[in-house]
Amino acid sequence: MAFENQHFDSRMLTYQTMVNLPLQYAQLSMYEDLEDIGNQKYVCTALTNLGAVLLSTRAAQDIFSWIHGLQSAQKDTTYIVSPFTEYIYDHTNASLKNVHPANRQNTRDSVKNIMETAPKYSAAYMNTNVFAFVCSAALGAAVANRKLKMSPIQALAYGLSQPTSVILRDLSQ
Repeated sequence: MAFENQHFDSRMLTYQTMVNLPLQYAQLSMYEDLEDIGNQKYVCTALTNLGAVLLSTRAAQDIFSWIHGLQSAQKDTTYIVSPFTEYIYDHTNASLKNVHPANRQNTRDSVKNIMETAPKYSAAYMNTNVFAFVCSAALGAAVANRKLKMSPIQALAYGLSQPTSVILRDLSQ
C-alpha cells in the first residue's frame, strides 16, 4: 500500500502500541532463550529490535490507512515529514549544483516530489514518539550503567538499541 500524501496523526500511536506489545514479548522470550554469549546477545537483540520497530511502524500505517482511509491534513494540526525524508530532501537539494544543467529541472522536480508525496505525521505523534524513545534510551543507559556495570559508551549503546522489555527485565534482575 502506498502512503503518498497520507497524513498520520496521534491515533496511529494506538495501532503502533497494539502491534508492538506482542513483538516486545517475542523479543524478551528470544533474549531469555539466548545463551549467555556476552555482548553478542545484546547485538542480536538490537538487530531484532530494529526490525520490530520498522515492522510495527509499517503495520500501524497499514492499520491506520485501512481504518481511516486516505487522511488529508486536519485543520489546526501541524504535519511534518520524517527526519530521514527531510535529510534525503536536504541532501539531494544541496547537491543540485553538481547536476548537469540539462538534467537539473528533472532533478529539481524529483526532489520536490519527495516532499509532496512523502507521508506526513502530526507534530503530536512525532513528539510523543521522540519522547518515548528518549525515555526508553535514558532508562536503558541508567540500567546498563548501574545494574550491568557497563562503561558509559556501552550503556548509551545499550539504551539506544535494546527493546523496552529487555531493559525492564534487566532492571528487575
